[in-house]
Amino acid sequence: MTSTTKALETLTINYFLRLQGQDWRGVAEMYDPEALKEFKVTMSPLAKEDNMDIEQALGEGTTEEAIEEMDEVDFFTKYLESTMALASEIGEVEFTNLDVIGSLPEGESVRHVVIRTNSKYAGMDVEKVETLSFSRMGSGWGMMLQGKIKDMTNFLKKQRDFMGDLDIS
Repeated sequence: MTSTTKALETLTINYFLRLQGQDWRGVAEMYDPEALKEFKVTMSPLAKEDNMDIEQALGEGTTEEAIEEMDEVDFFTKYLESTMALASEIGEVEFTNLDVIGSLPEGESVRHVVIRTNSKYAGMDVEKVETLSFSRMGSGWGMMLQGKIKDMTNFLKKQRDFMGDLDIS
């Protein structure tokens, strides 16, 4: 096992332990700062729109002014906290087990770690195989936005750009 593979597997285990401990800020701090910047740039205008409840999206007490003052880690932390709080209203979420299946490189600056997770959601056992992706940040690694979060962010960004191009004033 290479030192890079070992480092990424350790990061993956730390990520899971932070999920288990509901350390949402710790989870957010593991992400590549550029990914978090992209997330805030895309999501903050949407959170401020009249048709979206800011407090539902980012937690009780969150205002437009607070969003402006938040750094990217704080913004993503608030997003994770409120998302997990909404999920918990349906049923308890518990992260129970993680197995690292393996990892593979994509060029020199991106690595993917394949994992199997077990969790409980609203009393149901859920097993998933998924991939965590990491990008090189100087001498370390940062998580990239994954699957659904990245897809949602890209979709909303394209939709916002399209609506801006229409200019229906």
